[in-house]
Amino acid sequence: MKKWITVSFAGLLLLGACKNASDKKLSNEEVIKQAADMKGANAGSGKFDIDVPTGWQRIDTSMSGLKATFVMAPEISENFRANANVITQSMNGLSVDKYFNENVAVMSRNMQQFNTIEKGEKIIGGSHAYWIHYSAFNSGMMLEQLLTVVPSNGIAYLITCTSLKGRMEKDKAAYDQIINSFKVH
Repeated sequence: MKKWITVSFAGLLLLGACKNASDKKLSNEEVIKQAADMKGANAGSGKFDIDVPTGWQRIDTSMSGLKATFVMAPEISENFRANANVITQSMNGLSVDKYFNENVAVMSRNMQQFNTIEKGEKIIGGSHAYWIHYSAFNSGMMLEQLLTVVPSNGIAYLITCTSLKGRMEKDKAAYDQIINSFKVH
C-alpha cells in the first residue's frame, strides 16, 4: 500500500527539490524529506477545502514532516491506486508563472521519460492557476499526472492527480471534481 502513495507523492515532490537540484538521483523517501525541509513547506496546510468524489477516500497525513491531503480511488489496479494529493509551499516571493515554470523545468530534467502532454491556465477557486498534464516513469511504473498550481497570498497549493499511463481519461471526472471544488479558506 505504501508503494503507490510514495510513487505518486514523489512525482510531485521534485517541486520541493527545485532549489536544491543536483545531478544525484534521490530515492522517493529522500525527495520527500528534502521537500519537508524546504523553507515554506506546509505553509497552507489545512487552509483549503476540496470535495471527495463518491466512493473515494480522503486521507490527511504527514510523511517525513511534509503534510499532504490524499484523495484515493476506491480500487487498486495493477498494484496502483489512482489518487490526487495536495501539498503546500510558500512561493518565497516568486510570481506564480515563475514558480510554475521553474518547477516544470526541474521536473523535466529529473523525472525519467518526462513528457509534456499539454499545459495551460485556468481559474480555480477565484485564483489564476497554472496546470500541466504529463507522463513520467517512476518506481517501475509509467504514470500520467495532472499538476495544478493554485496561488493564494504567496502560497502555492499543488494539486497532483495521478493515474497509470493510459488511464487518466477513466479518472478524469473524479479529478475534475476535486480540482474544480478547491477553495482556500
